[in-house]
Amino acid sequence: MACCCSSDSYEVSHGTGNPSPLSPNEAHTLCRIGTELTPRAMLSGRDVQQLMKLQLVRDVAGRLELTATGRERYRQISGAIAPGSPPEEINAALVNFFSGRR
Repeated sequence: MACCCSSDSYEVSHGTGNPSPLSPNEAHTLCRIGTELTPRAMLSGRDVQQLMKLQLVRDVAGRLELTATGRERYRQISGAIAPGSPPEEINAALVNFFSGRR
């Protein structure tokens, strides 16, 4: 299965203003979590821990989900809106898309 992540840039800012690089494997894991199609047991524990440390992913009742920052990073990497995104994020992405600010 091809990864949704095709970008060569895997940097993420986590509130400090300084971007933290994601490895290609971490970016791939972020996208796999974002699509909600991969069981947690099939994800790299090391990648998940790093994504949680960077506050891109959180554990909600044993299920991994993207944080707001994680959804934004998913959109930057994959070019798509993460499933389950709040309506206001979807609306903002659509406004940006149709106004040419991709």
